[in-house]
Amino acid sequence: MLSIACSSSPEAPHGSPVLVAVHWITPGKRTPVWLRDADGATAARVPGYASELHFVFDRRLDGSKIEDTVGDTTVPKPVPPISVAWPGIDDAVAPVMSEPRFSHQVFYNSTAAYGGQSSYVFLRPAVPGFPSATTVTLTLDKNAFTSAYGEVMDGPDQIAVEIDVMTIAPRRPATADALEMFPPAYTFPVGFSSRPAAIEKLSPFARARADGVPVPVALTADTVDKTAVFVSAAACLGGWPMGARIEISFAAGVPDAFGVPTTAEMPAGSFLVMGSPQARDGGCD
Repeated sequence: MLSIACSSSPEAPHGSPVLVAVHWITPGKRTPVWLRDADGATAARVPGYASELHFVFDRRLDGSKIEDTVGDTTVPKPVPPISVAWPGIDDAVAPVMSEPRFSHQVFYNSTAAYGGQSSYVFLRPAVPGFPSATTVTLTLDKNAFTSAYGEVMDGPDQIAVEIDVMTIAPRRPATADALEMFPPAYTFPVGFSSRPAAIEKLSPFARARADGVPVPVALTADTVDKTAVFVSAAACLGGWPMGARIEISFAAGVPDAFGVPTTAEMPAGSFLVMGSPQARDGGCD
């Protein structure tokens, strides 16, 4: 009897994998920064804070060229097949660089999350974020992105992404008719579009006014959200002045985590303090 062996899974199609899109991934949002379709809408600039970049292909790739297998686990290659650079990254005197120094890994996902027979490669920074107000260049090693038959990818080997200036993103919903009211011990949340500098570098730029009069403040970092800080009245005040309207802002020059300064003052928001207005003794220098 003649027996014929057959496979229950279809053979992978021949042909060069086509890079069809690159997406910038921020919390709760996916923004295309490059599309093969010239008519597709891409963002002119994106915020500096990103946790991943997705490189979408029209078919599955040879994952062994992107990741290594150790036992039963796949791990990223020691040298990522996508490199990241921007102006000033290697300057000897004043590099545009974060602390800890920027590093990243590249992974492969064969799941067709983008439809059809697609797969995607994702670049993940060790600490989320890229320098604001700059151009980030992503360089692909095209020989690392092939079909199962070794056919090299079809697409550019360099993609430039324009990063927007650092801005403040409200952390509380605005009220249409009146300011919200909080107790004197209230800590005001401020969120940035890029990862800001460490607290000790950020604090000199924080400003607060109570009914138009400058008052000293203290900053603390959010332990979960790396783009957020909390602003409170300096300890010597014992809290925000009761009954006052507090306006929070950051002066021009406030740096992001890579040392890139802003060029304009950034208002962060206002609120009212509970209690009746009292005479202020000025208790701080």
